[in-house]
Amino acid sequence: MNFSNQVLKKILWAVSGTLIFIACFPALPFSVIYVEITPPGDTSGTTLKASIETEGKGKITVEWMNARYDSVKVAKREDIVTDTAGVYSSIISSDLGWYWINIYNEGDSLLWQTDSVFCGPDSSLPIVHFSPNPESGAVPLTVTFSNVTKKDAYTRCRWDFGDGAASSDWEPVHTYDSPGVFVVKLSVCNLAGSSSDSAVIKVTEPLSVSSVEINPHGSSSKTLLTASIQVKGGGDLKVCWLNAVYDSVKTVFTDVITVDSNGAYESTFDSDLGWYWIDIFDEENSLLWHTDSVFCGPDSTVPEVVFAPSWLYGSHPLTVDFYNQTSKNEYTKWLWDFGDGFTTNSDWEPTHTYENAGQFMSRLYVYCLAGSSVDSTLIFVW
Repeated sequence: MNFSNQVLKKILWAVSGTLIFIACFPALPFSVIYVEITPPGDTSGTTLKASIETEGKGKITVEWMNARYDSVKVAKREDIVTDTAGVYSSIISSDLGWYWINIYNEGDSLLWQTDSVFCGPDSSLPIVHFSPNPESGAVPLTVTFSNVTKKDAYTRCRWDFGDGAASSDWEPVHTYDSPGVFVVKLSVCNLAGSSSDSAVIKVTEPLSVSSVEINPHGSSSKTLLTASIQVKGGGDLKVCWLNAVYDSVKTVFTDVITVDSNGAYESTFDSDLGWYWIDIFDEENSLLWHTDSVFCGPDSTVPEVVFAPSWLYGSHPLTVDFYNQTSKNEYTKWLWDFGDGFTTNSDWEPTHTYENAGQFMSRLYVYCLAGSSVDSTLIFVW
């Protein structure tokens, strides 16, 4: 009996030690140790399978995420209860775009996030580029946007013109109705995501000229003329220098000035002799300003023409001497018109014979650097 008691005590001690040993090693905590999505990608929609290897016992929530056109959504959500360590599966019939998995535990803590796999014809982000024409000008400024971005059937775009207006046209035309500096942004998205490009459009006030002054105001000889032009707005000014000498007018120089801000701009010209003035035009060839003339030369006085014929009447043939009483200098030119179809510019005081009867209006034209004048007398021949 005593022996039996001793044996029983040893047995109980051994059993209780084992129980104590087992209690010191509780069950392993639940965790996800590996996730793989197959296939890793495809050119079109396909069935995706996630193999999820877990350790321990618990419940997980599997979220299939889908991203396309920069929009992210939950494509599928399911709960999986794991009784033992092992590999569990989740399957989704995919559409196009990026797919990945988020796995949460029962406390909604994120346990795992996979890399993304792509289902679609092209996983490349678009390379965006466009060019505006023109890039600057005065209001109203109409700009054409050329989009050279590569596109396919899944490409979408959005334009932000920087003035509150937008468009989804591939190559839009937009008009800016107020001055300012506008940043235009083109965003292009495809199944893989989006990229953007931007450009700056500078819109100025309508081009206008408020004053023009040519210096010096005159000169006794050739000189350098400088025009100071006060301008508002922006764009290209066409400054035309004109010269009049001996009653001949021509444009001698055209200067194009690009105006990018309000202020004074200069145009210069190395003059010859004669009258000079400026006509200023905008890009549409509309006249904005016409200046007064300045004179470069020894005398800006228009000649006072006076002549006297030796005979005012007589029978034919009638020979008449013409006496020229006009003052002249080295720049003076002249032309005699005898009224019977004959002219001359060689003799200062010519002699002319009228061979036929009639009334003939003789005229003398005298030209100088400043301009011209004329005098006339009627000759009677019978």
